[in-house]
Amino acid sequence: MAAASREFRLNYHLAGLDGELRRVVPEVQLGRWRDMRALLAATGGKWALRTTRTQVLAVAARESGAVEAWLQDAPCYDAHVMRARVLAERVVHSHRSRSVPDTRQANTPADRVHTAMEAEVRTLAGWAAVRKPMDPVPWLCLLRLALADPFQQRPEHRIGVKGDMLPEGPWGLLKAVRDRDDVNREAFHSVLAFIQRSKRLRSPAYGVDFARSAVSLAPYGSPLLLLPLYAEIERLRRQPSPIPSDPLNRGAWTKEPLKDDTATAYESWFAVAPAEERSVSDLSYLAWGLWAGNQHVRAAQVFIAMEEFAARQPWTALAQADGRGQTGETLFCQARAKSLAYADRHPSEPGRGTGPGLPAPAPPAPTGADVGPRDGP
Repeated sequence: MAAASREFRLNYHLAGLDGELRRVVPEVQLGRWRDMRALLAATGGKWALRTTRTQVLAVAARESGAVEAWLQDAPCYDAHVMRARVLAERVVHSHRSRSVPDTRQANTPADRVHTAMEAEVRTLAGWAAVRKPMDPVPWLCLLRLALADPFQQRPEHRIGVKGDMLPEGPWGLLKAVRDRDDVNREAFHSVLAFIQRSKRLRSPAYGVDFARSAVSLAPYGSPLLLLPLYAEIERLRRQPSPIPSDPLNRGAWTKEPLKDDTATAYESWFAVAPAEERSVSDLSYLAWGLWAGNQHVRAAQVFIAMEEFAARQPWTALAQADGRGQTGETLFCQARAKSLAYADRHPSEPGRGTGPGLPAPAPPAPTGADVGPRDGP
């Protein structure tokens, strides 16, 4: 492992470990669309991959005119879907950049542009859902818009679930995605983000409860097994450590339930999921949980799997919550270096690699559990 720690340079690339997507992103950022069209055509109906790639391409195209040029030169189904994707990203970005938190009564020119973009997303998504009913991406565009509605003004964002402890939320939209891709990663992360940002749901416990409910239906190898890590880190970020000597709250990760969360994520996702299907963000959160919980050998394996790529979260948020002035990048590099050094000093410690030392694979999760309505609100 020593070689893996030498000459290391962080690379915060949108596409992460997806080499084909990495080659296309710079073209899209420059306003060129042909490689984007070819990549999506090659991706076909692999819904998980299509979801990730259209999401990343939308972020890359948010500040460029690549999709608009595509629509003008060669309009097609994918071009219209990407237009909805890009507009949804612009809506969410516009909402986050507003200086006035409560804009329910605002009627500025920027608000009118925001409203017009939302309306176009809904029109395009509706058209696309009719054209290709099994594509989850149009529904993901609508679910993405929920992040710009923290007061849950729209009725589809405050659906109740009878007989369930879940709060009101965009459960109908989640169901629509799940009908097409049952454990779609983006859909569950969007709902978690919606719950965390809602002005009506002020307790981070709602997010933790939702994440743990999602795990109950996640099959073996699913990235949804990491959802509790995202929810718990947000909860800890909002609730500073009560122990001055442990400002990063690392002690919480050495105890249940967080210790079990990281073990499940490592053993039932990281150790079995194909490398090309792992996202850098998921690896980053898992690396944090393992390092914070003093599982350094396993953390080292995750850091190595990230190669030279990195994600800013959760390191930046936790470094800011720490209050000692260090950056997220510094914290990431320190955790990586310490984990690799520890693994080098303890080559026979259980947990090294994906062979000896790893527990036998657990059976798939039961399929009867559910999150949100399956038969409509």
